[in-house]
Amino acid sequence: MAKPDAISSVDIPLDWSDYAPEPFVESYGGLDSAAWEAKVIRSIDEPSQDGIAFPRFPPVAMQERIHGHSDATAVREAFAFHRLVSDFAARLQSEIGRDTTILDFGSGWGRIVRPFMARTELNNIIGFEPNPLFVQVARALNPYVSFVSGSFGPPTVFADGRFDVIVAWSVFTHLPVPLGRRWLDELARILRPGGLLFVTAWGERFIDQLVAQKKRLSAGLEVHWFQKQVIEAVGDLDDLRARHRAGEVVFVPSPQYPDYGDTFMSGRGARTMAGPRLVLVAHDDHSLAQDLLVYRRS
Repeated sequence: MAKPDAISSVDIPLDWSDYAPEPFVESYGGLDSAAWEAKVIRSIDEPSQDGIAFPRFPPVAMQERIHGHSDATAVREAFAFHRLVSDFAARLQSEIGRDTTILDFGSGWGRIVRPFMARTELNNIIGFEPNPLFVQVARALNPYVSFVSGSFGPPTVFADGRFDVIVAWSVFTHLPVPLGRRWLDELARILRPGGLLFVTAWGERFIDQLVAQKKRLSAGLEVHWFQKQVIEAVGDLDDLRARHRAGEVVFVPSPQYPDYGDTFMSGRGARTMAGPRLVLVAHDDHSLAQDLLVYRRS
């Protein structure tokens, strides 16, 4: 879920193929994850395959601005997240299937929903995005999935217990603590009892990266602009590590937006964020670029 910026337009494709209720489940539901991932990557350059018009991709500049990379790299990150979510759901006896109702919270231009489209009926997949430009882009690029707009703070328009699974890639990674708590309460409301919520946040590995990059800066070497920005905003990295290890959820505001920045949350911290309806049932701190925190609705 990103803040508004200066990006103003995107090309809207006008050549969608004839309507079919479930083109992806019917054609590709039997593929394993790697084969489906290869199909989606191929669609970057070949958006029409097997008589099916695949969702399109926004300009590279837009992708880079939103999440730091684009096209095949962005797809691979989405599939890595999807595989981990699917694995945890199966382990927790909530396997994601054709009838699973899924919300992508903070859906951006819609890349995170794409891995789900070959396993789950399209009417069961919904994206929520408060940035009106991103909603417009997501709808234009992928008319198969419903993208719902809303405000940057709760509530949403969804009914109580509406979803079986909610995913939030790189959303709570950027929310101030009070707003993060409010959103967790809202997502608990729209999650069915026993349903699963998957969120990501920065963990100690990112602190390790910042320490290493700070040494490069001190040596006069180049550092990625994002990491440099976070290093400057954090200041004392040793203090950040100590607070993180103590279980504090630490929000570091960005220079541009005081209500948007970078949030560091350990498993211990994630428990303090959850209200009475959410129970932390898993924490993965090594498989993805960000830590994955899994809640179950009690």
